[in-house]
Amino acid sequence: MNTQFLRTCLRQTLPCLLAVMCQPVLADADLPEWQSWLTTQVDAHPTMVAAKANMDAGLADADQLERPVYNPNILGGYEREGDGSNWRIGIGQTFDINGRRRAQTDQAVMLRSAAGQSFEAMWQRHAADLLGAMVAREAARARYELAATQQQNLDRLIDLLRRRREAGDIGQIDVETTLLSLSQRLNDTAQSQAAFQLAEARLKDLLPGWEPELSDVPQAFWPEQLPEANNDWLNTHPEVLAAKARWENLQRQADVIDRARRSAPTVAPDGGKEGDENVVGIALSVPLMVRNNYEDKVKAARQRAAAAKAEYRAVLRRLRFDIEAATVIAQEYGQQYGQWQSVLNEATATGRIDSDLLNRQWQSGDLSTNEYLLILQQRIDGRMASIDLEQNYRLSLINWLNTTGRVRAQLSSTPK
Repeated sequence: MNTQFLRTCLRQTLPCLLAVMCQPVLADADLPEWQSWLTTQVDAHPTMVAAKANMDAGLADADQLERPVYNPNILGGYEREGDGSNWRIGIGQTFDINGRRRAQTDQAVMLRSAAGQSFEAMWQRHAADLLGAMVAREAARARYELAATQQQNLDRLIDLLRRRREAGDIGQIDVETTLLSLSQRLNDTAQSQAAFQLAEARLKDLLPGWEPELSDVPQAFWPEQLPEANNDWLNTHPEVLAAKARWENLQRQADVIDRARRSAPTVAPDGGKEGDENVVGIALSVPLMVRNNYEDKVKAARQRAAAAKAEYRAVLRRLRFDIEAATVIAQEYGQQYGQWQSVLNEATATGRIDSDLLNRQWQSGDLSTNEYLLILQQRIDGRMASIDLEQNYRLSLINWLNTTGRVRAQLSSTPK
């Protein structure tokens, strides 16, 4: 085999591989502009438009609860008696002596809170999904570019090897070995391209206004370190507040139903004329709760409130443990990611020396061509692993922000 020829080929392709392995994954953009753009994208997504409409419906229901319970009604009658006529007209009003409106006003407060917090919880989940899709696309693009660059270099190497084989300088086994390596790279490139296209499609689905230059998460967005655990993360979490508001809303709704089943009197003063005589009267009506007192309806309402209370406690319990787990996971990934960055900085500082040393060892025959190719492949594998580590670290941060309910706060924060 003409090892001198292969050394020349690999010496030409090595700088391209090293350049890809050392390139940064994340690109920076103007953070405030990007934060504003991303917030607008979340608000404009059809899912959030529908969620806002549902929130507005809940707020309208709350407004309705605060209005008076009973409207007045007009009463009247007319009859013909011989040559004369009798008529009466009056107005009736049911009086809220059971405090139903007061109970409904209390319910309206909880209904507004439930509607607002439910929307906020959905907003943060959607924003977290969008951030996760951005991170996944960045990682998929990095894998695809790395695989494509490696394939291109192997393509050039194969072309040169075939020409040398025709000239009789190398054997068939060396060409077949390199072709097998290329076939694996072709498969890797196809898979990474497919993964990139799927990741980009997912991101486009979550972004109403697709702008590639803004679709990478700026480095300045990520928190440098996680703050210490705070009870406010749990007590002010939108999911917790929404669950608590739903429970309290159903409690007050049960009170409203209880008051609504009680008898409320209707008073109807009227006046009119009977023949030549003016008449004035007043009518009083009181429903009699003798056939159906609606106790079962009240009981059902109180059971729904009890269920909502249990659900609130379940949400509180789940998020407490989720926050603990998300914090530990993010810290662990952060530690490993920081260690990797230290190694990467050290490798970047000494990379040229190491590459030159590797090249000299190969040229001098201390390394065989297969060993040389194996080392290069190990470097590619290491870069792929570093992409996975960086992606998992970013995703753990997003999960932590979502679990602690701090996504919106992070999107409005200003880096120090």
